[in-house]
Amino acid sequence: MKPILLFILSVLIISCSNNPKGGILSNLLPTKNEDSAINEISKYYGGTCSCAFGKSISTANGKKNYVELEVKQSEVLETYKNNADLPCSNIAYLFYAKLVDEKTKYDEIRTVISYNDGTSTTCSYPLSQLEIVKAKMLLVNKVFGFINEKKFDSLRSMLNDTSFAKYKKDLIDSIIKTEDVKGPVKKVIPFGFAFGKISSGKEVLHISVAIFREKQRDQFSVDFDPNIASNNIISMNYKF
Repeated sequence: MKPILLFILSVLIISCSNNPKGGILSNLLPTKNEDSAINEISKYYGGTCSCAFGKSISTANGKKNYVELEVKQSEVLETYKNNADLPCSNIAYLFYAKLVDEKTKYDEIRTVISYNDGTSTTCSYPLSQLEIVKAKMLLVNKVFGFINEKKFDSLRSMLNDTSFAKYKKDLIDSIIKTEDVKGPVKKVIPFGFAFGKISSGKEVLHISVAIFREKQRDQFSVDFDPNIASNNIISMNYKF
């Protein structure tokens, strides 16, 4: 079946180049949850993942506690060297998703991807952002729960009235037709996220995932209203 791009509002341009570096690092032993997260990241991307805890002080941002995750010797991440923002964000999310009481220990999560040629990419994510991402990932799973259970009216209610004014019916009809052929979604795994603005100037949270069915994998991305209390979908990119 030929892939069709049903709906896309904009392309988000993101960069990690302005993230802070430096600080005093300490190799304290991770908690059980932190260790579980580190192992999951290593399993996800291959290579090795290590963590260190640090503190930075600046006149602009004051004092910050952070955890730094470094992933190296990953063949997968070598292929993302020129577009590292997506895996950088996903590494931070995978770590944060495992935390419980540890959330009070630091203010941000830093991701360092070290490449075989000695260069690296460093990104930083405040825990306040990661908490929003975690909430919106639950909505991504809810979307596919509605699709699997054929609750298309519930899915329709999540679509922004302004953005999808002319597309709601066509989008839902296409999803119904495609799902009848491809079968239910068995698993959803995150690829990464970015906070940014679309062409209208509206702020959004962009999330990319892979969806697994019995016989194939598809790509899916969605732009959410970043308000943590909102379940509004601003745009959706679903390839059929």
